[in-house]
Amino acid sequence: HHFHLGMERNNRRKRLRKEKATTKIQSKRKGIFGEHDHMECDQDVSLEASAQSLYNEAKPFLDLPSLAPRNIIRKSDTVVENAMIMQPQQRNTAGRIFGGFLVRRAYELAFANAYMFGGQVPRFRELDEVVFKKPVDVGDLVRFRSSVLYTTTHMHGQPTAHIQVDAIVTKPETLSSTQSNTFNFTFEFPEGTSLRDVLPESFEEAITIVTRFQCDLYQKEEDERQRFSVFK
Repeated sequence: HHFHLGMERNNRRKRLRKEKATTKIQSKRKGIFGEHDHMECDQDVSLEASAQSLYNEAKPFLDLPSLAPRNIIRKSDTVVENAMIMQPQQRNTAGRIFGGFLVRRAYELAFANAYMFGGQVPRFRELDEVVFKKPVDVGDLVRFRSSVLYTTTHMHGQPTAHIQVDAIVTKPETLSSTQSNTFNFTFEFPEGTSLRDVLPESFEEAITIVTRFQCDLYQKEEDERQRFSVFK
């Protein structure tokens, strides 16, 4: 039963990603760097328009960082990285690196990132999404790059941070890097924890943030509908 629910949840996310170019999202913000959460939902706007609005609000503080309020931070300043060589004992029956090993390493980095970002021991809430784009082989040099996409206090009723971790296969001999996996984690913090708002530093980053936020909001609504249906 739980397996099928998980499959249905994953399929809904895949459909949402495919539709994101035309999806309408709820994203009227009351000022992302003011006293309100930076993506409060109020009216329908396009994904691109919402991302453009987010980036437009961020740009003055990117250009004039000395005038930026203390409750905001550049996305690049939230980055934490590590790197490791994939070992034979981490391979699966197909001879590739076991996906669970990559998830574990990504989680450990995301947890450390959330801890350093929030200044409090975070509590793992959920693994939101895993995207496997390319297999990882024994002997590969893999860089794990973690960053905070957004923070919120209203989505789950307490302060939360969404962390994205990219696994990147790097080949120094050919000066090449290929993204193999993307992992998305949500961590929550004790009530009253003050989390900074994250500034996208490009329109592309704003698209990533808004898309992820909408996927999480959509999934939260689906989970609530599923939970309420159990009691009907």
